[in-house]
Amino acid sequence: VKRPNVVLPKAALDPAFAQGLALPPGRRFAVLHTGARTATRKWPVANFLDVARRLVREAHLHVIMLLDSPADLAAAPQDLNGEDFQILNGALSFADFDGLLSQCAVFIGNDTGPKHLAALRGTPVVSIHMGAVNWSEWGQDGSGIILTRRVPCYGCGIELIEECGKGLPCLLGVSPDEVFVAASKYVM
Repeated sequence: VKRPNVVLPKAALDPAFAQGLALPPGRRFAVLHTGARTATRKWPVANFLDVARRLVREAHLHVIMLLDSPADLAAAPQDLNGEDFQILNGALSFADFDGLLSQCAVFIGNDTGPKHLAALRGTPVVSIHMGAVNWSEWGQDGSGIILTRRVPCYGCGIELIEECGKGLPCLLGVSPDEVFVAASKYVM
C-alpha cells in the first residue's frame, strides 16, 4: 500500500537574509547541496560545478551552492564569479536553511537530510544516490527525481569508501549532464 506524500507548508525566506545573498525579490534560484554524512554519498564537487554552470547559462537561474567546508572547494571557479552564482560555506540558521530549501526552484543534492527536508516542503528535488540502500524504499516523499546507477553490486550496504572495491560506479557513474537534464524538467 502506497502511503500519500506529505507536504508541509513552505517556510518563508527571510528578506534580510535574501538581501544579504543579493537575491532580488522574485528571482528564481537553485540550491546545490554538496554535503553528505559519508564520503560514499558525496557526488564530486566538480560535477556540481558543471551543473551550476549550465543552470546559470542555460536555465538563467541564480545558483546557491552550499558547502560543508571551505576545504570542499579551494577557490570559487573564475568562470562562475558574478551575480548569478554564490557559494555558502558552513552552517546557516535552521530558519535560513529551511527558507532556501522551501523557496528554491529546484534542489540538487546527495542522499542526505536536506534533500528530504526540501521534498517535505514540496520543492522539486534531484538527488544523486549511491547504491548502498534501496532508494525506492528510502528515497524521498514528494516530487523529485532520484539518479543512480544500477550496477551488479547495488544494495551492497557499505558505508566506508574503502569498502567499495569498484570505485563507487553507482554514484560516480551519474553524469552532470543527467543531473542537468533532470533539473531542467523543473526549471525550463
